[in-house]
Amino acid sequence: MNIVTAVPRPYSLANARGLSELWYLRGRVTIKVFGEQTDYRFSQIETESPTGAQAPMHIHHREDETLLVLEGDVTVFAGTQRFDLSPGGFTFLPRGIAHAYYVRSASARWLATLSPAGFEQFFVEIGHPIEAGMARPQSIVPDPAELMRRLANYGVDVIGPSPSPS
Repeated sequence: MNIVTAVPRPYSLANARGLSELWYLRGRVTIKVFGEQTDYRFSQIETESPTGAQAPMHIHHREDETLLVLEGDVTVFAGTQRFDLSPGGFTFLPRGIAHAYYVRSASARWLATLSPAGFEQFFVEIGHPIEAGMARPQSIVPDPAELMRRLANYGVDVIGPSPSPS
């Protein structure tokens, strides 16, 4: 039996570019590295969202996640903890821990790393590719039941709304 694995190769991206750029919910998702580039060890995603953007409280059963805030202010809820992050703020979210986020500033941009890779494909599946000259849509909100079904396909359970940031 022959097993073929991907051999990671170096590459670089121009500032603010990604391998895939998508509109997702009220923001923009830029995939910097897919699992295919890392032999599925990790993926990395840059997210830019406006004020009030939030994720529901959810649990990843397959991957650990880190968030590094690049611009703006983001509150991250993890289990019973609350982390108010500003540029340079970082949090580690182990698999199996319920977590959510809320954008407190006018907009925010952060880098998420997921290990192992795979969840980045969720954004490709549900997001809308950004084409040159395309304006940001007001919102791309899928049917909640459909969103939960698709998240479950990636080992993610939504367990409730995002907690209040106040």
